[in-house]
Amino acid sequence: MSVLGLGSFTMQFRPSWRIAWILVATVLPLLFASCSREVAPLHVALNPWPGYAFLFLAQERGYFADEGLDVRLVELLSLGDVRRAFEHRHVEIMASSIVEPILLAESAKSAPRIIHICDASNGSDVLLGQPSVTSLNDLVGGRIGYESMSVDVIGVYAALQHASIDVSQVTLVPMPQAELASAFRSGDLTAIQCYPPISTQLTAQTNCTRLFDSSGNRTTVYDCLTATHEVLQERPEDIQKFMHAYHRAVQDYIANRQEAIEIMSRRTGMSEEDFHGSLDGLIAYDLEPDRLPPDKPSMKAAVVRAHQALDSSPDLELSQTAETIAETILEFYSPTP
Repeated sequence: MSVLGLGSFTMQFRPSWRIAWILVATVLPLLFASCSREVAPLHVALNPWPGYAFLFLAQERGYFADEGLDVRLVELLSLGDVRRAFEHRHVEIMASSIVEPILLAESAKSAPRIIHICDASNGSDVLLGQPSVTSLNDLVGGRIGYESMSVDVIGVYAALQHASIDVSQVTLVPMPQAELASAFRSGDLTAIQCYPPISTQLTAQTNCTRLFDSSGNRTTVYDCLTATHEVLQERPEDIQKFMHAYHRAVQDYIANRQEAIEIMSRRTGMSEEDFHGSLDGLIAYDLEPDRLPPDKPSMKAAVVRAHQALDSSPDLELSQTAETIAETILEFYSPTP
């Protein structure tokens, strides 16, 4: 009886092992693939602009981790640094103005795609003059510092156009954004084009003159999140999770403003007062539910205007048409989350 029982057990046991080995051989590769996918990081380049600080909040609150993402924020000094990091594929996402994707569409083999409009500058981008410079007309014969191949170009040319000053009547001095403040303090420059935190620091520490800014739709400067075409094709679900975490941070700011400002100001290197004030110079669409971001036709028009300003710069030569670039970088753009 016992022998028969053992034999019966053996006959049932052997097929079970075969099934087990088949399951192991099938499931283990899937588990390894899943694990390797989960740890693949998303690198995001940004500079210390208040409009991008929701990314810092999402990181510190753990919202990216909640989505199962390993998001690594690559903090750089200027928009030029951000653009170069994206161009050389050190990052998959960048926070920047619309100028950077326009320039990258000119040079990159795989053009970037704008996935979200964060805000529009409404006074934050500013042309500051020395105390003796009281009007734009005083710039004639002077030296204007700015970061070339960046949103600064749009601000400078809008100011000159507003005052009917030809670019040949001034000397444009390109330099990294981080060096503008020291050059201005030394008196080497008549005026500089800048934005927070540099503009807030100089306004607080010097008797500089506010000559022109982006308020009142005098310039159309949008800030955006841009992803590589490759990551959008290969990891669309991760991009959706990334944006979900970003919008959670926005809602966190709305619900817990003071605590959020403490985190965001610290990460941008600004005082809480200056950070809060700098947000007044933005139209932050994420914070104003009744104010929708620009629709696709409006964004195309903004790209065309920015392209025209960039094309007039002496240190740039654009080969593609504005319309072609707009179609490319706005391929996946939608004004709704």
